[in-house]
This record gives sequence, C-alpha cells and structure tokens, in this order.
Amino acid sequence: MGPPGRRAAIGHGGRATGWIGAALLALAAPSAAAQALPSWGHSAQRCLGDDSSAFVTLRRFDGQEATVLVVHRRDGSMEQCLFVPDGRIALSPWPGARPPRADEPAFFLERRCPTARPAQDAQGRAIGWFATPVCRE
Repeated sequence: MGPPGRRAAIGHGGRATGWIGAALLALAAPSAAAQALPSWGHSAQRCLGDDSSAFVTLRRFDGQEATVLVVHRRDGSMEQCLFVPDGRIALSPWPGARPPRADEPAFFLERRCPTARPAQDAQGRAIGWFATPVCRE
C-alpha cells in the first residue's frame, strides 16, 4: 500500500481505479469516432461534396439515426452536416461549433500526410482519407 493520503492507481485484481486509472483507460481505448471510421467515411464524403480544401470531423454517429458531422472550411467557417441513412444530407452554418482537437479523427478527400489511412466505400473503392486535423498540410 502507498503512503497515507494517496490513492492507489491499481485496485484489486489489477484493475485501474481512481482518476489515474480512468485516464489510463481513456488513453488505451480508441475513441468512438476512431472505432466508427469506416462507417462515417461515406457520409463525410457526401457532406464535403467536391470541396477538397475542407475536412470533416464526427460529432455523433450511432449507425441508425442521422449522423452529425462538422464541415471545417478553409476560411475557418464551420457547418453542421446531418446525414440520414437514406442518403440525404442537410448543411447549415454552425458558428458555435468548437474547433477540432488536434488528435480528433478527420476525413479528407485528398491525402495530406503520410500517416493518413484510406477510407473505402462498401465495395472497397477509395473515397478519401482519415487523418487528424493537424495533418492538413
């Protein structure tokens, strides 16, 4: 046991506990956005249209209802893009959207850095690239 007043980071059975354990588990577990990468690539492609200077980050994805994405334009403006399972999209200005985190998964139409991973559609065709916002150029 550690010194008095200190919390143990590892509890019974080797499981992480306390805030240190929660932080370690959060770092080890891939984000929901990263786990859903293949699934939201198609909707991100649709939201971008042909604007290869913009990129998309995921706000909400559950696979059944509308996917909510944020389109980040080169001029710094942001738009909310709702993508519904039947393929329709709706774009609207989103001035209050937060800027993307540096490590947040992002979708690009063009490859912008060597660590980008290809995004494919259901037939295996390349539709874009997954990277991070700092990978812009």
